[in-house]
Amino acid sequence: GHDASTPPGRGQQGTGAPGRGHSGRTAHQAQASRDVGTCPPGDLVLSLFAARYSYPAHARPQFQVDVVSTAPGTCTFALGAGHVQLLIKAGGIRRVWDSADCARPAGPQPARLAKGVPAVLMFTWDRKTSVPGCRLPRRLARPGTYTATAYSGRMSSQSLIFVLRAPGIGVP
Repeated sequence: GHDASTPPGRGQQGTGAPGRGHSGRTAHQAQASRDVGTCPPGDLVLSLFAARYSYPAHARPQFQVDVVSTAPGTCTFALGAGHVQLLIKAGGIRRVWDSADCARPAGPQPARLAKGVPAVLMFTWDRKTSVPGCRLPRRLARPGTYTATAYSGRMSSQSLIFVLRAPGIGVP
């Protein structure tokens, strides 16, 4: 039995927030999208949010990156692993992990941004170190204080501080 509502080979993968797909566009909107230009970098704002400040020993830190255009009208911005990255540093200095290190290459995923309406990307860190090219070994990050920053080209978000806790430490 094959479910006719899901074409073969189409999984439930996705990087954006639900409800931001291309369904429901009229022919007029589709025509307009061809004329939409790329968002000027100076008109984009990256904002970073963390699910929590402190993560217990086996919890994976989760982060949300909002990309917002301040340009009038609608413009496009390439979302996806190769275009928006999350960088984690120990003590704000030493590079520990970069989402781009082990990301599978993917073509640009152009998102249409209307002024003030965020496009949302989610990142989960597996608490292991990484280096460019995803070379091994990938070591487990030690308990301590870290900073996370989202970036795209020369743009970056504010940095967030978060804590990885050691096993067996109780927290009120």
